[in-house]
Amino acid sequence: MWLMNGSSISTTSVIGNVPGVWSVVGQRDFNGDGNGDVLWRDTSGNIGMWLMNGKTIQSSTVLGNVPNTWSVAATGDFNGDGMGDILWRDTSGNVGMWLMNSMSILQTAVIGNVPTNWVIARSRHPRRHILAQLHHRRSRNVVMKRHQNRQYGGLRGNAAHP
Repeated sequence: MWLMNGSSISTTSVIGNVPGVWSVVGQRDFNGDGNGDVLWRDTSGNIGMWLMNGKTIQSSTVLGNVPNTWSVAATGDFNGDGMGDILWRDTSGNVGMWLMNSMSILQTAVIGNVPTNWVIARSRHPRRHILAQLHHRRSRNVVMKRHQNRQYGGLRGNAAHP
């Protein structure tokens, strides 16, 4: 692990040994303790999580198995509870969400279908202020972008009802 200070590496550390079939697919504070946690996926579709405290793994679990036609599209606090959630997308354009409470899946929902020539606009995108406005409303809103002509659209959902 590299702990960063801006664009400089402040500390490096080996925190574990992970088989090569696992890849990091997301990072977010999933338990609300102020520390970034790690979301993993293996080539068989198993989803794992490490809850972190700096360079220390506090706990780990396998959350479940998701068909490989689905991939993690983004992580974010989609219901405003201070804990990271997981946004999924399948190869047909279906968009789903796991609302999380630490290592527990509170609620799952398919929130819509978007043509596959549209991508989910991540928070590091230049239009991240759009995501911030949608997040502030505490609802399951997802900003989508179409590459060909830089169009933006969205899926709007209600955090209380899937």
